[in-house]
Amino acid sequence: MKYPITTKTKLLPNILDADSHCIGSIYTLGSIYFNGRINGDLCAAEKIVLGPSAIINGNLEAREIIIEGTVFGNIDNCVHLILRKTAAIQSAFVHAESCQIERGAGLQILDMDISSFNAE
Repeated sequence: MKYPITTKTKLLPNILDADSHCIGSIYTLGSIYFNGRINGDLCAAEKIVLGPSAIINGNLEAREIIIEGTVFGNIDNCVHLILRKTAAIQSAFVHAESCQIERGAGLQILDMDISSFNAE
């Protein structure tokens, strides 16, 4: 699902913290902070921020994605991807225009398509 890079309305971010467990996909036209567990895809038009307790068993799609938690799934249609040192990614593919990876992030990716790459 492709979302427009910009939206005409300002939406408040959605927040689902560590006590959240979702079964099924979540879609939002704004941004989401997620620190719980989800068995399904997580898609946002603007930004996804995964906290350190987040465990995602599904795909991610957003203009900007910041990952501190664990992802078992693909990352697609991302303009800017940031992987913090606590991130753990197991994926068949990651497609992003730019990627910033902090030292310590765990990656297991078969196909990584990144236009601009920065490792710290």
